[in-house]
Amino acid sequence: MSSQMFTIICSALLLIAAAHFSNAMAVPPFCQSGMVEDMPSHIQKVCSALNNSEQLATALKSYLNSEAAGILLNFIQNWKLLIKR
Repeated sequence: MSSQMFTIICSALLLIAAAHFSNAMAVPPFCQSGMVEDMPSHIQKVCSALNNSEQLATALKSYLNSEAAGILLNFIQNWKLLIKR
């Protein structure tokens, strides 16, 4: 296996792993419930920031998954072309 293919495989696996473990930053339960409205404004701002960061993490995870899938698909197609030679 060439070093370029090895690099592509490792990169794809790292992207998949990063997307899988990006769920570690979860919003605390008190920010998800209706209790936020009764809390002081600085706590509301923190909860809002946490929700925004969770949305960003979800979007990043989706992007990484699609990129990793594209890389793997491209690799498989190139591998099939190499085998046919």
